[in-house]
Amino acid sequence: MKVRDIIRLADAMLGTDIDQRVFVKEQMDDELFDAVKSDRTLQKLVGCVNLALCELAEEYLPLTACQTVTAGGIVPYARFERSPVQILSARQGGNVRYVYRPDGVEFEAEGDVEVEYTYRPGERGFLDEVETGGGQIGVRTLAYAVCAEYCLQNGDYDEAQVWDKRYKDNLLNALSKKSEISIKKREWR
Repeated sequence: MKVRDIIRLADAMLGTDIDQRVFVKEQMDDELFDAVKSDRTLQKLVGCVNLALCELAEEYLPLTACQTVTAGGIVPYARFERSPVQILSARQGGNVRYVYRPDGVEFEAEGDVEVEYTYRPGERGFLDEVETGGGQIGVRTLAYAVCAEYCLQNGDYDEAQVWDKRYKDNLLNALSKKSEISIKKREWR
């Protein structure tokens, strides 16, 4: 799913009347770039999508990455391929102890350390694909989050609460474990 798809649905829900021609283009050309750049509502909605994706990754559905870093003192956060939120494990043969520092992570090891960590997604543009950590979260759920954020930014707090409740309800439903229920077959004697 793309940022564009989320915004299209949020636009329909909010009734913001964005020019529908921006939703049909598959590639960023000068016309689309100018349309996105000049439409303040569209820019605000792209920002809301990015905030919703960060909230989703940081609070509900963490995105994880695994990377090998060269330790020897503090490893700056900038050396990680993605923006780390929390270290899940550090290994070099066995577990390696680590400490968070303001400018990076200090590992109690020298050399290559395999680090698994959660990260926040990078900034997404209008035609970019979104990261949601699997196929559990649909466009509608993210559109609800975008609507809530948009209303909040515009000072419509009551409306923001309504959209936020819809978002949380859909999110709970999407993240709850769904498995097949099986009942033992009865035997008649």
